[in-house]
Amino acid sequence: MSDILFEDYATRRKHLHQALVREDRLRKLISNTELSEVDALILLDQAVPCILHLENRCGEKWIKLLIQEAIKNCDGDNESVLAKVREIEGYLNSKVWGSESCPTHYQIKLEKDKNGGLVLGDLTLTNNRVREVMEENDGMVDICIADAHMAEDVKVCIEKYRDVISLSRCHTDFSDEKCEALQDKIDDFIVLYIDLFGKDGFTNYYHMMASGHLVYYAKIYKNLYRYEQQGENLCGYEVFSTKLIALSHIFSFSLSML
Repeated sequence: MSDILFEDYATRRKHLHQALVREDRLRKLISNTELSEVDALILLDQAVPCILHLENRCGEKWIKLLIQEAIKNCDGDNESVLAKVREIEGYLNSKVWGSESCPTHYQIKLEKDKNGGLVLGDLTLTNNRVREVMEENDGMVDICIADAHMAEDVKVCIEKYRDVISLSRCHTDFSDEKCEALQDKIDDFIVLYIDLFGKDGFTNYYHMMASGHLVYYAKIYKNLYRYEQQGENLCGYEVFSTKLIALSHIFSFSLSML
């Protein structure tokens, strides 16, 4: 994720100005067609977040942070990094995703930084695997976090995270009271999360939770579970397919003006 939120005022003002210029250009193109802005634009209220994707990406970030913390504790010694990573792999393969008698064979990708030190490479996992790691009994934390005090704080934070995700993917409709309860849980979690990891822990989805956007959509749509964007289903497909058709008209018109 870009660090725009952490840049100075002048830089953020520049980014905002560039975005407004692009939006103005698009609105001028729309004004020269028979389409209304509602027909042509994907409005923020229609951009319903996928709660399954949110859970997957936030969980992946958690796993990355834990592995990165384990690597950091190796003080740049590549042999120690390899040994620790193999320990983590063994735990995941034989305790979380498999068993001692029937382990899985997942390998954590490592890369070398500019100084030749080993660092965590790309890490992509299925939602089921992420969920299994996040719902296990904190063994991953014990392996990755050397400092006992930090390990306890991380375990508390993960438990708060589990509460947020569990309530967010609830299959029943949200009342206003339930929405407020969700935001309270998010606030409780995110304060500790930021204390532990700072901006290094932030992603678009964590921003969505912390800023109140997730609860905003829960209030509008009542149930985010039914709007999971997995395949061509429900509101999401209908909205986006309609907008793509509209944008194709705008694009054709803009080409005719060249």
